[in-house]
Order: sequence, then C-alpha cells, then structure tokens
Amino acid sequence: MESTSSDYEYKIEYELQDFSKKNQEKPKEKPQDLEKPQQQQQEKQPEQGKQLEQGKKPTEPKALDVSPTIWKVIFWIVFGQAILIALIYLAKMIRYPEAVIMEFKNKILVNFFPAVNIILLLFSVALIPEHKTTAEAVMWIGASLQLLMSLYSIRLWFTRDFDLNLFNPTAFIPIVAPLFISAPLGQLGYKNLGWFFMSYGLFFWTIMITILFARIIFYKPIDRKFYPAFWIIIAPPAIGLVCYLSLNPPNHWDHFCDFLFYTAVFHFIILLSLTDYIFRCPPCLNYIALTFPLDAIAIAALEYHLHMKNTHTKTFAWITLILASVIVVLVLILIFILIITGRFFVPENKMLQRWWWQSKDKKVEK
Repeated sequence: MESTSSDYEYKIEYELQDFSKKNQEKPKEKPQDLEKPQQQQQEKQPEQGKQLEQGKKPTEPKALDVSPTIWKVIFWIVFGQAILIALIYLAKMIRYPEAVIMEFKNKILVNFFPAVNIILLLFSVALIPEHKTTAEAVMWIGASLQLLMSLYSIRLWFTRDFDLNLFNPTAFIPIVAPLFISAPLGQLGYKNLGWFFMSYGLFFWTIMITILFARIIFYKPIDRKFYPAFWIIIAPPAIGLVCYLSLNPPNHWDHFCDFLFYTAVFHFIILLSLTDYIFRCPPCLNYIALTFPLDAIAIAALEYHLHMKNTHTKTFAWITLILASVIVVLVLILIFILIITGRFFVPENKMLQRWWWQSKDKKVEK
C-alpha cells in the first residue's frame, strides 16, 4: 500500500514538473502583440464611429456617388416652384373662394388636397440634416393637416353615398400622405407617433388596393383621363419601405422590407407593361401623377441598394432614378406646351381629345 501511494505521488509530481516546463518554453507575448487585436478592432470600427471620436459630424452612407451640391440645387429649385404654386393657389382662394369650396366638396378633387401635406413633409425630411428645428416645425404643421384631412375623408365615407364607378387611383393620395409622416417622425425621434401614422396608412392601403382591383375587374372601365394616375399604386409600398426603415435602427433590413420593396417592384413592372394605355389619356395636367410614384420607387431602389450593395441593385437604382428624372422633365415640357397653347386652365369638357401627332380620323378609345 505504501509503495502504491508513493508511486502515485511521484506521478503527480512528474506531471506538474512537465506542465511547468511546457509553460516556460512558450514565448511570452510582447506588448506589441497584445496591442494588435486592439488596433484591428479600431480599424474595423465604422467610419461614423471614428468621426464621432474625432469630434466631427458623421457622414451618412451614400447609395450612389453623387455630389451633395446637386441635391441641394435640386432642393432649392423645387422649393421655389412650391412657393410659386402656393402663391398662385392662394390668389385663387382669395379671388374665387367658391371654386375652392366646390373642389373641397367634390368626391374626386378632394383627394388632391393631401398633396399639400405631402409637400410639407418632404421638405421637412430634406431640412433635417442641416435645419432640424425648422424641419420639426414644418413636420408638425404637415402632420396636423394630414390628421385633419384623414378624419375629413373618413367622415365623407361614412356620411355620403359613393358610386364605385367613380372610384379611381387618385383615392390613394390621402392614403400615401400618412406614410410620409412616419419618415420625419422617425428621424426626429418620435417613433411611437410614427408607427401610429404608418399603421393606419398601411391599413387603408390594403383596403384601397382591394377596392381598386375589384373596380377594374368587375365594373366599367376607368375613364382614360385617369390612366396616368394608375402609377400612384406604386407609392404606398415604396414610401412604406422608406418610412419603415426610418422607424427602425440603422442598417435594419428584414423580410417585411423585402415584402414592401418587391410589391412596389411588381406594381412597377405591371404598369410598364401597360405603358401604351397611358397615351390614351389626352394631354393634360393628369400626367403629373406619373412623377411622384416614380420618385418613390427610385428612393426605394436606392434604399435597397444601400443595404444590399451589389451590381444588380446599383443598376436598378440608376435605372429608376434616370427614368424618374426623364419623366419629370417631360411632364414639365408638357406643362409649358399646355400653357403656351392656352390649355393649362380649362374645364374637363374642353380638354384636347387626342395628342397633336394623332390623326383626327383615328377613333380614341374611352
């Protein structure tokens, strides 16, 4: 027994000595080697974190390599146009108030009034990076007006009889406006309120898109003067994606983002296949309806590329951005032609029935 215990103690002592020798043979890490992981971690820090440590203002990630000066020039041009249009309509309100009241009570024309709120909300988003206080003030004005307009529209649905044959894509404009509010609210820190507006905007979008397709399939064809307005159906999912991202942490992307983006892309493809129907609408101001849905899909494509960053997403973003820019220029040219020919402010029954290049003998489909 004594020999067994002594042998066991000898083995333990031998193993301990062997273990200590192995540890002594290992080279000690130099202070420089210990500093390397820290340096690598610092190199892996995002660029915004480095700028914050240096006391500099962090730069936002860019989807496309375009100079910020171009965006600023475009912003001030659009701002000047909005002021001019606002002054013209204000003059109309002062001189012809009964006409404005008639438009406000019209079941179709009332859908265009929320466009004022959309313009204010877009300006608030553009002003946030450099004029946060002004952007917040503009945002509260637009949000308040939009809430009142939403309640007014819902009241009309409850208190008036609506003929489904009069339903057209312009009814989506009051639905898109609440989604616009979520973007500045999310960027300014009012995320709970942003979710409120986005929730009821998406809720009514699902209702409106169902009614629109039922109207297209089971009822009389929509009047050709509303054909350009079909592009408005792109806006809710595209703008919903942008607003959803603003209400979530940075660099957030999930399957709901995929759903919104690909829904917008699917609507975009459908409408591209129906391009020949657009020109069945006579030359009039209704072609303005092409502009902001294409801008919306372009912004959604830029956001998608910002998160995915590959050649295909960049190509699609450039295509949508160029297409939206070309359409805006063409619509501006059309407006100038209508002004020159005296067809800018005319009743619907006096609008041109065909394009200038179309033959007079050719029958135009209704």
